[in-house]
Amino acid sequence: MTLYERHKKILSRLYQDQIVYTSQLKGQFHTSFETIRKDLQYLESQGLLKRIHGGAVPADEEEMLQKTGVPVLPLPEDFLRRRKNHSIQKQQIAKKACEFIQEGTCIALDTGTTSYELCLLLLERFQKLTIVTNSMINAMILSQNPDFTVIVTGGIVSREMALISEFIAPVLDNLNIETMFLTTCGIDPRTGIAEQTVGEISIHKKMAARSRQLIVLADSSKFSMQASFHAYDFREIHCIITDELLDKEIQANYRKIGVPILIAQP
Repeated sequence: MTLYERHKKILSRLYQDQIVYTSQLKGQFHTSFETIRKDLQYLESQGLLKRIHGGAVPADEEEMLQKTGVPVLPLPEDFLRRRKNHSIQKQQIAKKACEFIQEGTCIALDTGTTSYELCLLLLERFQKLTIVTNSMINAMILSQNPDFTVIVTGGIVSREMALISEFIAPVLDNLNIETMFLTTCGIDPRTGIAEQTVGEISIHKKMAARSRQLIVLADSSKFSMQASFHAYDFREIHCIITDELLDKEIQANYRKIGVPILIAQP
């Protein structure tokens, strides 16, 4: 990895998390504390961040926009709160999801916090992808790679920066999507898979219809939880990726009714 690439990845993580820690960067790039210290020192000299004890935070937003052309994206409070719930498990699930993605293919993402974790990994692990999403957050993150083709569905922007519309973008009719990754607020053996909000169901249904396979990303807390907005039957999905905290008896019960369950390992 070149120095430029490392600096770009540091800034990418900073824009997304609003803080970076020296210890985490050392582990991510498999380098020394001294190297990371010099990286942060250089980026601070360019006005791109401000160093703090143990890491760095974004520089002034207006100054950063002038220097990089990439605005700091303030994430909605409810989104940030949900992202913290089972965050380690969501990151593990995102890593497992990457095994179903090949360089140069087209994938679809929804607006959930596990999809957000997957976006962060896409920037790290892939060079060229086409991604369609109805999440403004995902689109802003992924557009930092100029070799990614990022397609948004269009619609009205919700409070959580999701695009909602009953009028599906015609561009979806011309896409051949390899895999759609769907997050959920509840999975129940009787009622199937629920959507986060009723306003997104029609958009996600269209994305799923254009996809070769539909993979559900759900941490273990989502199982046996009913929700108001049923969206998918189990026969419509390829598999569910979850974490190792899911009770083995629950795993067995779902497999008995023909639901493929894949466990993401730490």
